[in-house]
Amino acid sequence: MSAADVAAVVPTMGAEPLVTVTQVPESVWLHPVLELSAVRENVEAFKEESVAMLLARIGGHGIVPRTWNVGPDKKRKGIQVYWGDVENSEWPAMKTMGRIYASADTCARILTDINMAPRLDKFTRSGHVVHQFDDATDLRYFETHGFMVIDPRDFCVITTSKRLPDGRLAIASRSVTSIDDFGAKVGYSRGQALLTGYLLTPEPKDHANCDVIVYAHVDFGGSIPSSMIKMFGLAAPIKIVEQLQTIAVQVTSAATPSASI
Repeated sequence: MSAADVAAVVPTMGAEPLVTVTQVPESVWLHPVLELSAVRENVEAFKEESVAMLLARIGGHGIVPRTWNVGPDKKRKGIQVYWGDVENSEWPAMKTMGRIYASADTCARILTDINMAPRLDKFTRSGHVVHQFDDATDLRYFETHGFMVIDPRDFCVITTSKRLPDGRLAIASRSVTSIDDFGAKVGYSRGQALLTGYLLTPEPKDHANCDVIVYAHVDFGGSIPSSMIKMFGLAAPIKIVEQLQTIAVQVTSAATPSASI
């Protein structure tokens, strides 16, 4: 992805926002992780808020000081990482952009397939769907591997996907809590996905390709050195985009009929 491509996708200061952030109450920005019972009372509101929050954060809302910092890249594969501090949070956010040579729909199927999680992210040990609210929304439980001095983590999130009016596909996840500390295991530290997700934008001239933005704002919980947060936070998204590039091409090739001899 060239600098021109990046500039075309990343909003500049003063550009029209991707979403009206007033759609999201200030209380939700301050406390994005809700109790599961509260979500069940209004699943639709949770879904709409999660997608709106994802679009707003990608556009820079709440990122201080009002812009994303340029992080590492892998130019050969068209991948660029950005990072930024988040208002009222001690945890930084990461935004990673890349070009995928597969359709947005193909990528969305891969990214929402729970069985693909360990393939996309080598730190994910396992994941399973606990409850399905509708065809596009479910409650998921993940476990991650420990590494060096870092204990393994587990996460309980609600993931929802939505096709936007302009054809983009958004996949947003936020952690939820429960009175019985759902799924907690001895030896694991409970992490919280304050807001994570993907935004897939079809290539205007060729819908067989798309651009992906990976967003992650995670409270890892437990004890973890700040230096390792930055190291993993900046490196892991590149690997995820690389894996998506590889898997998407494999899936597309497998679905394409071979030419007859």
